[in-house]
Amino acid sequence: MNGLNEKILKIKEELTECMKKEIRLMREVFANMHQEELALIMLDRTSWNHTLQDRFSLLQTLSSLRTSRLIMTCAIEKLLSPPTGKKVPLEQFLPDLEEEGCEILYLSDQILALIGRMNDQHLKNENLLKNYEIYSNAPSLFRNGISMERDGLKPAKCKAAIATYPFEHP
Repeated sequence: MNGLNEKILKIKEELTECMKKEIRLMREVFANMHQEELALIMLDRTSWNHTLQDRFSLLQTLSSLRTSRLIMTCAIEKLLSPPTGKKVPLEQFLPDLEEEGCEILYLSDQILALIGRMNDQHLKNENLLKNYEIYSNAPSLFRNGISMERDGLKPAKCKAAIATYPFEHP
């Protein structure tokens, strides 16, 4: 069992380092997404294109790190899973009292928080991109102060959805 513990400890250390690299790279991607936001706000197509090109290589590296993390996680689960084949959640393999396990759970929380922030930034950038497309099709709207109504331009209609829930009687 001692050899098994050494293998698990080695994989945990590699997993920790991989997660730290992934977090650093996710922060770079998040900063890049913020640069995209600024380029879209300034309606600067050149900066926007450059930002997207930079992000492409970051995302490729991030993808390989995530694949490595997944492989290491599966290796730990495989080493520690009972012989019955019953799948046990990874959180049970990383007790809170162990330093490595606690650090991995902490890093995992950081990854989830960054994913949330990146998703929010992505939605913000999508909305700005829609506005950019509107302005780039009619550049005189913001440069010469010409109104949309006077030029006969109509803003895009927004679709609305309403969610209804059945009324429950007390």
